[in-house]
Amino acid sequence: MGTKKARLAKALKARKTTRTFSTIIGLTAFLEQITAKDRSKYSGLTMMKKAQAVINNVTGNMFNFNLFNGVPKFSQQIHPENIANKWTGIGIGLIIAEMLGNMIVTPVTGKRIPLLKKVATLGKYLLPAGIIGGLFDSNGENNYVSPTTTSYGNWRGQEITTH
Repeated sequence: MGTKKARLAKALKARKTTRTFSTIIGLTAFLEQITAKDRSKYSGLTMMKKAQAVINNVTGNMFNFNLFNGVPKFSQQIHPENIANKWTGIGIGLIIAEMLGNMIVTPVTGKRIPLLKKVATLGKYLLPAGIIGGLFDSNGENNYVSPTTTSYGNWRGQEITTH
């Protein structure tokens, strides 16, 4: 009886570890996709300023809202053509690998390959990260706003900015 509980606890711990690992990889893929083309704009800053610029990059690209002044700012642009990217492809590939692997039975044990469920879990986290990151991914040129420019939004169709 005790061994059954121990195996169950071990399986639950492995599942939780796989989910945590997949979540971290998915978030990393998302951040890499959304910030990759704009990193050169803040490469020479200090670590704190870089962190602020990354936050501005993500919030600016997704919500058109920049939290910090004194670091590069970014405006929102939606690019559906960027959805097909390396992270989306890897996610789809891992999900397909799990589907195909479920059809394969190993000749020695007569069972399915056990690691494919973990592979599919990783694919299920990479696929939405690639889609969302690609949708708000910038083209690297048009969404940069000077850090000294303050935008107050549109007023009757005119952009009001100060330098």
